[in-house]
Amino acid sequence: MTRRGLLAPIAGLMAAACSPLGLLNSLGPRDGGVRRVARDIAYGDDPRQRLDLYAPTAPGTYPVLVFFYGGGWDSGSRDLYGWAAQALAAQGFVVALPDYRVVPQVVFPAFIEDAAVATAKAADVAAAYGGDPERLWVLGHSAGAHLALMISLDRRYMQAVDPWTDQGGGRSGGAL
Repeated sequence: MTRRGLLAPIAGLMAAACSPLGLLNSLGPRDGGVRRVARDIAYGDDPRQRLDLYAPTAPGTYPVLVFFYGGGWDSGSRDLYGWAAQALAAQGFVVALPDYRVVPQVVFPAFIEDAAVATAKAADVAAAYGGDPERLWVLGHSAGAHLALMISLDRRYMQAVDPWTDQGGGRSGGAL
């Protein structure tokens, strides 16, 4: 193997850790009483269609938040936003942190459809980790806030993946 072949993965890791979000995620303080309870839960066939779950360590039943990060629909990674999911979980939530497909791999509205499927998956698995899927909320930052609002305000996205929305819903919740 060449020297470049050995150093390229290390350089990639250093670049991710040296970005502002990478530094915050790597070096920032961690909220106590919280842990990642599941990693890489698939909600589709694509490698980016995965989510992580964070939850308080204390026993209980907690509302569920799905947090979508920003990135202009062309960048971002859940690996850079673990700090945000931990901070939210420390406030008494089970938090799903999904990746979603981005441009140029896909075009509008595929990332919104991913957000809907990820939210439905989070609702399906939350109870196994102390979450109450009847109290489900979505929120996001920047492009992620757009995703949260689109699946909350345009019912077609959630109706395509979660038939309960056709019947007036049984779950409370919405966008934060």
